[in-house]
Amino acid sequence: MAATVPHRVQRLVAISVGHPGGAWGAGGAEQRAASWYFLLFQYQGKAEQLLQADNWRLFREFMGPHVGSEDMATYIRDLFRPGALSAGLAWYRANFQVERFAATEPALDMPKVACPVMGVWSTGDQGLLEPQMLVSSKFVREGLWRYERIEGAGHWVPRDAPEQLNELLLQFLPLPVKL
Repeated sequence: MAATVPHRVQRLVAISVGHPGGAWGAGGAEQRAASWYFLLFQYQGKAEQLLQADNWRLFREFMGPHVGSEDMATYIRDLFRPGALSAGLAWYRANFQVERFAATEPALDMPKVACPVMGVWSTGDQGLLEPQMLVSSKFVREGLWRYERIEGAGHWVPRDAPEQLNELLLQFLPLPVKL
């Protein structure tokens, strides 16, 4: 949206996930290995079955050590509702092209983002590696890219490092926010 309808976006914050045009080319085989789950999620029905098997074992492993037992129980309870897990996986199914998984060139041809952009990535993210965030700078006009790295948090930065993220957001976003 920031690239194609620029008058609608004053500033953009990308948390954990870099620009979709460069993600797969950046990080090479290491990024593809870390993002194996993107392929799994394409198998409707089978992915749901595997994630729930053995008391949600694969899902628990996938979510990683940053998730406490109380949060994990809440996630599983919510995803166990009829259709909820499939609805969550539908995002991956709609926004990921399997044929682009091995891409070495940008996947999207679109204008550069013309507003200030802050990319935030965390060192504990095991699914999306740092190069896929760093390459995002190539998709933003010169001088409008800012990169912030948070140490120790996992993929879910708002959950894992809310104070650090809020501090960065308050520095980056103009106040008051006009809706």
